[in-house]
Amino acid sequence: MISNGPIMTQHQHTPHKNNPGHAGGRHVPGVAPEAGGAQAMAGRRLIPGWLFGSIMLLWWIGGYGAVIYSVLEDQGPFTFLLSWQTALFGGSNIVLAAGVGAVVIFLGPPLVTRALRRFWPGSAVIADLDQQMRRSARSRREIAADVRQQWDQATREEKVRIARRTRNIGLVLAAAALLIAFTVSVWVRVTANADAGQPLTPVAVSRDGPIMLGKASAWVHITAGAPRLDTVLAWDYTIRGYQFRDYYTPILPPDWRKGDRVYLLEKDVTTRGEHDAENSADPAGPMEGKLSLTGPRDDVTSTFQSYGYNVGPWTAVLRRNLDLGGKIPGEADGLDFLFWLEGGVFGLVGLVVAFNQQRRLRRILAQKA
Repeated sequence: MISNGPIMTQHQHTPHKNNPGHAGGRHVPGVAPEAGGAQAMAGRRLIPGWLFGSIMLLWWIGGYGAVIYSVLEDQGPFTFLLSWQTALFGGSNIVLAAGVGAVVIFLGPPLVTRALRRFWPGSAVIADLDQQMRRSARSRREIAADVRQQWDQATREEKVRIARRTRNIGLVLAAAALLIAFTVSVWVRVTANADAGQPLTPVAVSRDGPIMLGKASAWVHITAGAPRLDTVLAWDYTIRGYQFRDYYTPILPPDWRKGDRVYLLEKDVTTRGEHDAENSADPAGPMEGKLSLTGPRDDVTSTFQSYGYNVGPWTAVLRRNLDLGGKIPGEADGLDFLFWLEGGVFGLVGLVVAFNQQRRLRRILAQKA
């Protein structure tokens, strides 16, 4: 927002068997033949099913975690989803961004394997990986029909093996999901609390160059630099029907001149406990918070640039926090809940599968051979 001048605002609204390429050993014109590598591994898997499943499990859990982190913290591999929404609709919504990110995570592996197969058509490993990807991407109806056919054609001994294997897969899925959630939760807690209670990192803003932290904590206290209150970007958005406004204020050294690079933006958010009751830019109090050196969002950058302020990837963003009291805080509230929620969903799916297969196994064993 520009005091005594035009107001810079941005608004965000929440949108309420048979190889088709061969016939009798000769190539059928117009139909692409299978890669030689696929023929070489016909009848067997080069990548064991358990390894394929484990890789996909790690990808999904890690990928969905990255999506959640990116859209909540405005940094990470999926922040482009927020900028993309703003470019198209003039605003962004974190729920929609998380949904799109989930689709990207889900569709990413099969698209990548197909691209790799075009580059290396003779690779038996890539051909096997692509085949397993295609099988796993079938519709529920196709999978159910295939499973039912295999089950009906199986002998009693084979049914026992299928039930036990599926039960064990479900148990492994549940155990892996909960173990990963526990490991990430402990790791975040340990790293977040490693410097808890220590003094904040002092940072001075100057014209000489961007802010460098080295190995120091990203929780900082700005010791030099003044807010440019006549140039404040107000960012309006809605979450679950609640209106919020965030402010981005340039923090400049005394000798800064128009055209110089801006090396620090102060971000004041209106979430409870992190902003003053007056809901204004640069509230009274020490200039403390968490510093991000990854640069501001693209839409924030372009808006400041349109007003002649040299904001870019060199610009750090200070997320202001009025409750630090000069000390580095511990783990943020709610992180554990997110980790365990994601792990619990995958774990519950695994336990349901294991429970159903155990019941099926008991019924089979109770039958006479």
